[in-house]
Amino acid sequence: MEELAPLAIDQLQLKFGQLLQIQQYMSAEKKLYDCTFVGGVPGQTLIISMPESGEFPDLHEGDKIAIRVKTASGVAAFPTVVLYLAEIPLYMVYLDYPSDIQFKQIRSATRVNVALPVLASNSKRPELRSVVGRISDISTTGAHLFFEQDVGDIGDQVQLKGKFAVAGIRRTLVLTVLVRAKQSQASEFEYGVEFIEQDEEIMLVLFGFVYSAMTQGEPKVVE
Repeated sequence: MEELAPLAIDQLQLKFGQLLQIQQYMSAEKKLYDCTFVGGVPGQTLIISMPESGEFPDLHEGDKIAIRVKTASGVAAFPTVVLYLAEIPLYMVYLDYPSDIQFKQIRSATRVNVALPVLASNSKRPELRSVVGRISDISTTGAHLFFEQDVGDIGDQVQLKGKFAVAGIRRTLVLTVLVRAKQSQASEFEYGVEFIEQDEEIMLVLFGFVYSAMTQGEPKVVE
C-alpha cells in the first residue's frame, strides 16, 4: 500500500526554530539545504531563515523551491515560491503559503501480522459508528486495517475499539488514531493509521500486545 497522502499545513504543527529542508527546482545538483522555521501568517505566507551553519542557497524573489518537513511518522513535502527576501534585522525568506502538501509515512517501527477484529467510529461523522473491520498488521506507532465500508478520509480522527490480550489478560481498548492513507476497491476499504492516543495506560497495554505478538511470530487472533 502506497502511503502517500495530501496533508494540511496545520497538521504539521510547525514550531518556531524547527529545522526544515529546502531544495531549488532549477538547481542542477538538487542539493537539500537546512533552514529554520520562523513563523507565518495563515493563508498568506510562511517565513524561514538560514541555519546557524550559514550554508544556504542563493535565492531570489520568484524562485520556485520545495520544502521538506520531517515528522515522527514520515516526511511531508510541498512546492512554494519565494515572495520576498528580508535582510534587516535578520535574513528571512517569505514563502507563498502552501496548498499542495504530500505526506509519505515511514514505518519507523517493526510491524507484526495480526488478525484482530475492531470497531471503528469517526468522531466527525456520526453516521460512521461501530463499523466492523480488522487490523492486519500493527506496530507501536500505527496499523494497517481493512473495512467493508468507509470509515473516514485522510486526516480524520477515528476511534478503534478492540480486545487486546497480553499474558492471558484481555483488555478492551478504545484507541484514537489518525488516518494517514486510504485506498478503496469494489467491496473493501484499506487504511493506514497512526496512533495518536494520549492515554498512557492504554498505550502501555497496546505496546504489550505488539511485543507479545512479535515474540509469537505468527498472526494473533483475539475473539
